[in-house]
Amino acid sequence: MNKNTYLGLIIARGGSKGLPLKNVLPCAGKPLINWTIEAAQSSNCFDRIILSTDDEKIANAAISAGCEVPFIRPKSHAQDSSTVAEVIHHALSCLKEKYSHLVLLQATSPCRKPEHIQEAIEKYEKNSFDTLISVCRAPEKAGWILKESDNGQVRFILQNQIQQRQKLPRLYYPNGAIYITDSLEFRDSFYGSNTGYYEMPQNDSIDVDTKEDLDQAQRILARP
Repeated sequence: MNKNTYLGLIIARGGSKGLPLKNVLPCAGKPLINWTIEAAQSSNCFDRIILSTDDEKIANAAISAGCEVPFIRPKSHAQDSSTVAEVIHHALSCLKEKYSHLVLLQATSPCRKPEHIQEAIEKYEKNSFDTLISVCRAPEKAGWILKESDNGQVRFILQNQIQQRQKLPRLYYPNGAIYITDSLEFRDSFYGSNTGYYEMPQNDSIDVDTKEDLDQAQRILARP
């Protein structure tokens, strides 16, 4: 393979328990999944963009938005217990063409912008990371989180916790919007010894799982 080629893989299953068929629910004037498809298309980063779903309604919505749906994911890979790695391996096995890199985009991140995808890929390439994930800055007080031990006592989760606020470590959490990997070397995880991160703002990091999340995303996306 003479150059980097990028496959954009959008994943969306129909079996959400908390918000059934959330991926095609209206969100600021269009189906939720359309925001991810349009961001991927507008980024101009991909040699091909496909959807992996087990649901025909989601597939039809994606096709209407101009996204390719080359297969329907089997139910065996669309269970609550199914892993993202399983979904990725299945998608890659269904394609005749090989792509050097894969960018996973979850349909539940409607506030992700084209420039976020562009900047994440640029950082990934410049630093030769094995994988890269998008993250959001955790609240400052996350550094003070305590956990309960078996004997009912509590202690700081972070070892050697520094007690001065100005010296608390900078913490992040994965926001689910962007995952990048070498598709030819990917095994079962995006988290390893050489994982980079791309930070996104809080408002752009909404991961729709509940009606409240959907309402919040709609308010943000409806702003001029």
